[in-house]
Amino acid sequence: MTQPHIYVLIIGVYGILDILVQKNKKSIVSLKSKDRTYLPIVLTFILTLIAVPVEYINLHKYSSWALMITGIGICAVATFIRTKSHFDLRHGFSTRIEIHEKQKLVTTGLYTMIRHPMYLAIILLLIGACIMLKALYSWIFVIINFITLQIRIKKEEEFLMANFPEYPNYMKKTYKLFPFLY
Repeated sequence: MTQPHIYVLIIGVYGILDILVQKNKKSIVSLKSKDRTYLPIVLTFILTLIAVPVEYINLHKYSSWALMITGIGICAVATFIRTKSHFDLRHGFSTRIEIHEKQKLVTTGLYTMIRHPMYLAIILLLIGACIMLKALYSWIFVIINFITLQIRIKKEEEFLMANFPEYPNYMKKTYKLFPFLY
């Protein structure tokens, strides 16, 4: 199995698990048309995942197996974080900024320490992908994705503060994305 095949397999596992654990319910409060932050996140995510193998193939770069294994490890951690986050949220997951009927603020599982573990998983997956195939130019998409995630997080947190009175206190006890750093 070649390195690009392994890449496709790893990214495919992440995608399949993500689809399998998603559950969506109707919201009662939502930003709806006011929110335009999801599309840039998805676009830069997809662009990165396409750019990495394209860069690898077109620039004839060959990644060492040490880098490949490191990237796979980071992607595995990202997959675990994303899947565990879905289970922690239960029915609270949505691609839109919204809350569901009788929804409570989730502060258990990974949410005990990190407010946005699903976004952390996205960042880790993209970093792992770039490392896996030694894609230096594709890091620009990772940076753009990180910026779009920051915009989304700002809107989400404003929405959560407006709808959950306990959210500001929760913010004081947790990290935004990276445990012990940020």
